[in-house]
Amino acid sequence: MKPGEKEDNFGKVPEVPAHLRAGGSATAKVEPTEERLVAAGVDPASLAASQGGVAGLPSEDDIIFTNPDDFEGSEAAIQGLFGVARKDWQESHTVAKNLSLVESKPLLIFFTDTPSPQSGGSPAAARLESELIARSDFADWAGENFVRLKLDFNVKDRKSADTARQSIALAKEKYLLSLKKRYKVGGFPALIVVATDGSVVQHVRGYRSGNSEFTWGLLRTALETSKARQKKFEEKLQKKGYRRWTGKNDLKILARLAAYKDGNLILIAPNGVRYETKESNLSAEDRLWIEEQKEKRG
Repeated sequence: MKPGEKEDNFGKVPEVPAHLRAGGSATAKVEPTEERLVAAGVDPASLAASQGGVAGLPSEDDIIFTNPDDFEGSEAAIQGLFGVARKDWQESHTVAKNLSLVESKPLLIFFTDTPSPQSGGSPAAARLESELIARSDFADWAGENFVRLKLDFNVKDRKSADTARQSIALAKEKYLLSLKKRYKVGGFPALIVVATDGSVVQHVRGYRSGNSEFTWGLLRTALETSKARQKKFEEKLQKKGYRRWTGKNDLKILARLAAYKDGNLILIAPNGVRYETKESNLSAEDRLWIEEQKEKRG
């Protein structure tokens, strides 16, 4: 290496912890950060802000290290943990934020309070759900263009005689209220569109029966604004080495190549999550890009 040159990690793979080598488990045991904090009565968003971090992103302790001797098993574990087994609506703010960032889709948050016999709830939220949210055409469109998060403030077991259940319910309610405050939601329903750069693009407050098409129009406009912001966001990340990768299962992630050796890759997403995979699992375009990088490096 010549004086002044930086070491190139292309062709070098970081050492893997001993417990994750042959014979180890597919992934290190990870408890979701958000659930841990909620159980302890801590607001993850406030904690991240106080530590100078970004709300909803994992700490170093929550990064997954996969087993290089079992790539397929490791990938399946990663995909299950990070919600790739798709839900119509996510329930975890942390998971939804991660998916939004990695998949480069804006986040659509639905704040609601579902009416029930035990709670009056929000009739307006129920009308929005029946007139728009539950429609198949809207569901198809929203599923294709957004990562969706539903925050229902009708929390069960708040008055449960079971103290353990009640404690969990109250912790969940406290956390939901922190998100309500964070996104400046005054009442129900509310629809929030958040671009991948973290900026709030649209805040639809309330709902009047018969206004489904008007509300959908607001979300369409917000989507176009989000795409424009996404483009600028990705341009900044590309300068830092990030690009879009596509797997055989058509899963797309935004990540940078941290290391490569003998057909094995380590990719790191903008939120710090590490992925290990094989070159053979990638698209033809990705494999061609890797060959071009090899040629550039001789």
